[in-house]
Parts: sequence; structure tokens; C-alpha cells
Amino acid sequence: MFKKKEALRKQSLIKNSQIKKIVRDFNDQYNSEIQLKNLQYSNFTTFSVYSSDNPVLIELPFQNQLIPSIYLCWQYPILPLVLTPKQVITNYLYNGADLMVPGIIAISREFEEGDIVGITFPNNPYPLVIGKALKSSSSLANETEGKAIQNLHYYGDCLWEMGDKSDPPEFIPDVAALTLDSVDPDVTQDTPQDEQHSKDNTELQEVIITAEDMDLLFEKSFLTSIIKLEDNQFPMTSTIFYSNHMLPNRPEGSTLDIKKSSFKKLTKLLKSMEKKGLIKTKEKNGELFVMSVCRNHPLIAGKEPPKEKKIVKQENKHTVKYQELYKLPSNGPLKRLVQELNSNEFGLEYYDADSVNKLLNAYYSQQNLVDPSNGRNIRVDAYIYDALLTKQEYSLDYMQRDLLKDRFIQKMQPFYSLELPSQSIIK
Repeated sequence: MFKKKEALRKQSLIKNSQIKKIVRDFNDQYNSEIQLKNLQYSNFTTFSVYSSDNPVLIELPFQNQLIPSIYLCWQYPILPLVLTPKQVITNYLYNGADLMVPGIIAISREFEEGDIVGITFPNNPYPLVIGKALKSSSSLANETEGKAIQNLHYYGDCLWEMGDKSDPPEFIPDVAALTLDSVDPDVTQDTPQDEQHSKDNTELQEVIITAEDMDLLFEKSFLTSIIKLEDNQFPMTSTIFYSNHMLPNRPEGSTLDIKKSSFKKLTKLLKSMEKKGLIKTKEKNGELFVMSVCRNHPLIAGKEPPKEKKIVKQENKHTVKYQELYKLPSNGPLKRLVQELNSNEFGLEYYDADSVNKLLNAYYSQQNLVDPSNGRNIRVDAYIYDALLTKQEYSLDYMQRDLLKDRFIQKMQPFYSLELPSQSIIK
């Protein structure tokens, strides 16, 4: 709905008395308790928006309901959530498509036809798409085809661009306790915080992350990453260092947003760490590389890689397990590459990300493609050229493992599996 920018017709500030009425009407409509101040009204060609720093409420002509923006829904758990696979969101909904019935995995709570709902993927408590239910949740349980949710507004559309263009937030506990001088050993991969979010939403509203707080999070993630990494893993591009190491090693429950830090750019962060004597960097062909780590620096000298926290979860008999899967095309260059392995071990119908990684590593080893001076670089042979490289890259002799794996998965057919108490489903 908001795929294209529209001309602004009128803009004005809203009086406090009007704001109170708007908020009261919204809270009555959604059974919520939002609080808004200093609203600004903007009228466009086909819709109107109430903004408070970011767009928060949307008004459509001939509609008797206000629609919350994703910015507002990231602050308040207003809407029932419809869960769908991540690839459905990224491949279809982010292009403005409606959500079809077969794409629904689960629903957080009941809703009626015409209600506004949020759409997200499993283990993420924040909606990425706002839509209008074309059928009630009870009737959807008996449907197998057709449209389920009309796509109204999504993360990345023109309405989102009217705001600060921020990413979905996460609750960050005890930010004031984070220091550059101590590396927390309890670092783990992403852990959903939806339980705490719903338990005490008021507490969430009071957490304000300053640039100084964000700097500490970045520094903490950086230190944990370089302590974990081996010297033979360098040099490494700054983007790989950030996405494959800093993000997974950030403090539990936190999120990194470079724009909200004082660094503003990843290159400035890495240059700052170089000035402190922690790393050495070098720019090649317009891209910054992390060349090495200074192991004798007092902040990291003698420190062991932090142990990852083991999270023990009690299984619930009603638990639904979700996993993203991938399938090889029936023919073509990807299939031919796998056939070169000549091993039944990798003749799977469906692969997860880990099995794709094992398959590629086995191929690199069998074909002797690993760079002896840097194990992260893979020599490109004819099958890799054919399957994973573009025409502009045919002059390359080596490529990084991570990039090859990502491209391999992107060229596979996406599926997902659901482990229900009574059955297993693959779609």
C-alpha cells in the first residue's frame, strides 16, 4: 500500500485535547494503553498519518479505524501476531503481496475478519508487516487456500522511510553495567525476549539507549569477537567480521545499530579500535579488511574465548518446532556440483543450513580447493564458476567460504518444517 511516495497536501500540529481523544479512541479500539504526545498530522493523497518523531497512526479514507504503524507496534504489543516463514516475508510480503492461507504457521491470539494484525516469523516478537484480516482466525483454521491477510504496511516501505528508518528493537538488560574493560563470558546467539516483553511492557518503554550505551555494546561485541577468532582466520572483510562475528557475539538480548552509536559507520568503529592498538586494518579496492589482532594488548592478553551460555529449555507437549529447509533443483549447475561429490551421505531431499555447510566443506576438501595460506578462501573451479559466480566474477581465482555458502542457499528452493505434537509437516 505504501510502495510509492505520495505528495504531501497538508501538515499541522495537533492540539493536546485532540491528541487525548485520538489516543482514547485508539485504546478503545485495540484494548491497549498507548501514550502519545506532540502529534503532527500529515495529509497525503490517499492516506493521512499521525507522527510523533516516527509515524505512529495511519488513517485511511472511508475507514472507521486507525491503523498502528510498525514503529508503534515495536513499542507496544498491540496486535495479534500471525507467524509465517521468514522467506515468505522477505520474498513476497516485502514486495507488497498479501499473505496466503498456506503461508500461516501459527496465530498468537484470536481475531475477527477486518481486524488489524501483525505478521512476523517464528521466535521474533515484533511484527514486520501490518495487515488486515480477510477472514477470522477460527475460519482460517479450516481453510487451505486463498488470501488470509491484506498487506497494508511493512518494514522498509515508504511509510517506514518517513521515520528514522530504525530496525526492530530488542530489550537490552542492564546496559549501564557494560564496560570495555570486562568481556562477559555469557554470550550466546539470538534469544527471543518476547516473554519479558509481554510480561512488563511498561519497563520496556522506560529503556532509552543512548549513543554511549550503543558504543559500549559495540565495543563489547568487538572484544568478544577478536578473542574468539583465530589468527589464521584473518584477513577478513569488515562486513564479514561484523555479520558473522560481531552480531552473533553481542550481549544476550541486545541489538546493534551502528547509526545509533557515536561511530555512525562500521569503518569508523574499526579505525577507532585500530587506534587503541587492538587490530590492524587495510583498505583494498574500496573495502576495509581486518588484517590481524594484537594479542598482546592488555584488554585481551591471556583471555580465553568466552564459554557460551547453555540454555536448558523444558519441552512442552504443545511446542511447535520450526526449521528452515532447502532443496536442490532437480537439474542444473548446483545439482552437478553435488553429484561431483559422488557420496550418498549428501543425497538428501532437504537440507538445513548446517548440512549445506558440511556438503560444501566436503566438496572443497575432495577437490583440494582450500587455500593453504588462508582456510577461509576457496579456489574456484569450473563447477563453482558455473553454479555460484556471475559473469563479472569469472576473473576471480578465490572466494570466501561464507559468500559461497550464502549463494548456494539462495539458489536452492526454500521450504520449512513444522514439528507438531501429532505430526510433522514440510512446506
